[in-house]
Amino acid sequence: MERSLGTTGRVSLSQRVTTDLRRDIVSGRFQQGERLTEARLSELYGVSRIPVREALRAMESEGFVIVKSYTERIVATITFEDRQVIHEMRVAVESRAAERAAENLDAAGRQKLVETLSLGMAAVARGDYDTVSHINSLLHGAIAEASGSPMLASFFSQLGAMVTWTDSDVPKRRAITSWMEHADIVGSIIASDGAAARQKMVAHLGEVAKHVRQSTMTDDAERAVHADRPDATRLG
Repeated sequence: MERSLGTTGRVSLSQRVTTDLRRDIVSGRFQQGERLTEARLSELYGVSRIPVREALRAMESEGFVIVKSYTERIVATITFEDRQVIHEMRVAVESRAAERAAENLDAAGRQKLVETLSLGMAAVARGDYDTVSHINSLLHGAIAEASGSPMLASFFSQLGAMVTWTDSDVPKRRAITSWMEHADIVGSIIASDGAAARQKMVAHLGEVAKHVRQSTMTDDAERAVHADRPDATRLG
């Protein structure tokens, strides 16, 4: 049975459930359009319905969950238009972050960028694409942090989980090319060339968006084929 933790404990518990729920949506444990109930999530996370309810509200505010009715909530379905909006927000935030990072980079930030870039390159060389995807997020986050702007870092943090959810397979599909682009961006940041860092980040995110469009078109075509195909269980 869940212990009573008081107001502070309940907030902390709510944050933990929110983190776990966000992770499970981003990882695909809960599929887009899947129904979520308080009872199911309470049992899964071993808590009462109060922190689950608060976590669901947080996920609704972040765009991961849609409320269909008072008792029905589902995982959001991301449309192509949603992906376009996310891309536009990424370009605005991350290109400015790259430019500012070049202007404000300190020794600690430089070390973090170089180390993270090296980790990503090593993972690509090993063919460890799950790790590549994770380090990809870390590198983009390190650039936002190196910008020296808490506001840009906060914007990136809010976008990060949504980007991982919608574009998780892109770093895997274009791993070698992506990390060459990353190396160019980091090189411009270290060289204190803000204009080049900004331009290269815009170009990099443009290539990511291109692959997302191609992936979306492929997925739509496959769904159309399956929808037109007769159900074999009905043939006889």
